[in-house]
Formats: sequence, structure tokens, C-alpha cells
Amino acid sequence: MSYFQVFLSRFSYVPIEFEHNKTLLPLIGDNIRKLRMEKRMSQSQLAFEVGTTLRQIQRIEMGKMNAGILYYIKIAEVLEVNLVQLIV
Repeated sequence: MSYFQVFLSRFSYVPIEFEHNKTLLPLIGDNIRKLRMEKRMSQSQLAFEVGTTLRQIQRIEMGKMNAGILYYIKIAEVLEVNLVQLIV
């Protein structure tokens, strides 16, 4: 478990393990994909706006990469949502 996950696990409203062994990174990735699609934005457009590569956005959305808090903040800004909306 990463330091970030341990930190978040101290808050009862942010569970680390979800039903069917679904972990935090895939949940965040699913939320990012859903919010991006609601904005009718491609992964390439999101990558450009965030200042990263298409491959990184793909890996974040698949839950294969923990991008770090600064990337999540930038993604939230680009998608015009609160950072908490990426997590829950």
C-alpha cells in the first residue's frame, strides 16, 4: 500500500479497497474517463491540456499508473471539477 493510500485510509469516507478487489487507481481512472467523456474530450485533448502524453492518460484511465497529486489537480482543473470528484 502506498503512502497516499495509507494517508487516505485514515479518513473513513475514502475507502481504499472496494468490492470485487477494485482498488483506488482504477476507480480514479474510471471517474476521469467518465468526466472526460461527459465533456466530449478525447484522451489526446486531455493529455495536451494537462501537459502530458496520450500514453500517460491512457494508463491513468486504466488504473495502471499513479500520476501523483499534481497531475490529478491539473486533470481536475481541465475537466472543471473538484479534485474530490476524481476520487469518489
